[in-house]
Amino acid sequence: MDNEIIEIKAAMNVIANGTKYGTGAVINPSGSIEDELFEVIVIKKIAASEILKMLVSHASFDHDKTVVFKTSHLTMRLKRKAYFQVDGEYIGKVADIEAILLTAAIELIVPVSN
Repeated sequence: MDNEIIEIKAAMNVIANGTKYGTGAVINPSGSIEDELFEVIVIKKIAASEILKMLVSHASFDHDKTVVFKTSHLTMRLKRKAYFQVDGEYIGKVADIEAILLTAAIELIVPVSN
C-alpha cells in the first residue's frame, strides 16, 4: 500500500470506501467517501464478537482480530487464489488484485433548480 509492503495472514480482506455493506453491517467504521482514501479491512480471524460489532454495536474492532489500513493505492498478492467479489458480484478466484482510488472520476450534470 502506497509503497509499503505489509505481509499479513487473513481470513478475509475487504476493500471499502463507504462505511457499510448494503445490508447495513458496518465493515468500515472509519471510512469516508470524501477523504480521497479507501480502507483495507483485514479480518485476521473471523469471530462472533467482531461480527456482532459490525451488525449491532458498531464498537471498535479488536486489533488482534481485525486491522484497518488507509490508502489510495493497493496491490495485493495472495499465496493462493481466493474467491473475489466486487459489490456483491462474484468475479472468480484471483491471486492478484490492484485497487486505485480515482478522485473526481465521475462527472454529474444536474438541472438547475428555479
